[in-house]
Amino acid sequence: VFLGLAIEEEQRTSSGYPREVHIWERGTDPGDARKVFEGQKEDVFVIAFRLWDKETPYDVIIRALSFYTREYHLIRGDETHRIDLPDDARISSVLNGQLLVELKSDWTLGENTFLQGALLAASMDSVLDGAPEFQVVFQPGPRQAVSSVTTTENTVLVSILDNVNSSLLRFTYEGTSETWQEQALDVPPMGTVSVVSADDTSDAYYYAYTGFLTPTSLVEADAASDTHRIIRAEPERFDSEGMEVTQHEAKSADGTMIPYFVVKPRGFEAKGANPTLLSGYGGFEISRTPHYSGIMGTSWLDRGGVFVVANIRGGGEFGPSWHQAALRENRQRSFDDFIAAMRSARR
Repeated sequence: VFLGLAIEEEQRTSSGYPREVHIWERGTDPGDARKVFEGQKEDVFVIAFRLWDKETPYDVIIRALSFYTREYHLIRGDETHRIDLPDDARISSVLNGQLLVELKSDWTLGENTFLQGALLAASMDSVLDGAPEFQVVFQPGPRQAVSSVTTTENTVLVSILDNVNSSLLRFTYEGTSETWQEQALDVPPMGTVSVVSADDTSDAYYYAYTGFLTPTSLVEADAASDTHRIIRAEPERFDSEGMEVTQHEAKSADGTMIPYFVVKPRGFEAKGANPTLLSGYGGFEISRTPHYSGIMGTSWLDRGGVFVVANIRGGGEFGPSWHQAALRENRQRSFDDFIAAMRSARR
């Protein structure tokens, strides 16, 4: 197994995490484990894991240079080889010999420039040869973002946010034509879809669906046949009959349009008489999406309160650029966005 120790001072990064990777044989002294990689003291952490592509394993080391940047190294025999990717890119998986990578910034590779937020794929053979031949699997639109990437036996499942509403796309790789085929899967609209688990020996997978007025349900699905079956659902914690969810946009101080959700109680009339709770986050590329809350329903909506969720910059609702737009010296934009949503919702 991979072993990363952070007991002695020299084994730790300045953040307190392991900075070495060892391979340890069970039943032997951990002190005798063979060291295969060592990071720098100023790194955040160094970890290793195994990626499976059916029966083919790939042993990968992550050297985290900072919270948002990292290097990927592949263990091959007694040596490690760095995978040539931008420091802020993320490896998602390997499927049928294709390495899947998510971009957080534009990347120029040879004569091609791949755009921020894209999901790319290249044959593992080309990557290992040091001459990766990437192609675009999915390029989000200006109001879209990739939420997660999951693989089944034959498909790539990409959960995306489209104007802060979830949808699920299926991609299959046609080896004869060396192209990726896209199909939208039949998941419920106006809510949040999260892939929970997937099977790498079939095309079965499970996802959770939730909305502001819809309790979370667990759905068994098949990516090949696009069939869906609810197998478990949380109970309703409040009576949502007569309540309504709408989505709007507000213009921020610099003209950027900021989306926000309004959850209205039953009998709502826009006369300024209902107490309103406005929520937002805007950090760490975390997206605020529709979610069910029994507490919110019983203690607020049932009592005539209005609940508003503002999707301010700093989050990940529209991909890496939405997050990066409110960093450091531009942090004020998050506050401007929140104020704009408040003023718009009040009207």
